[in-house]
Amino acid sequence: MTKAQVLHILDQLPDEFEPEELIERLLFVEHLEQRLRQADEREGVSFEEARARFMPQQPVQNAA
Repeated sequence: MTKAQVLHILDQLPDEFEPEELIERLLFVEHLEQRLRQADEREGVSFEEARARFMPQQPVQNAA
């Protein structure tokens, strides 16, 4: 993360804010950048693999 990115995030916050809000935003941006780097380097999982992990096949219901 660069100083410019931190300043941009600070500029988006209201004049008064809780420190936790800044920390949450910084962590979110860092996490997002990490995931984008992984995607660029093809280290992430494919859409099909993510679907299989998080949306298991539901049994087909017969209409009777």
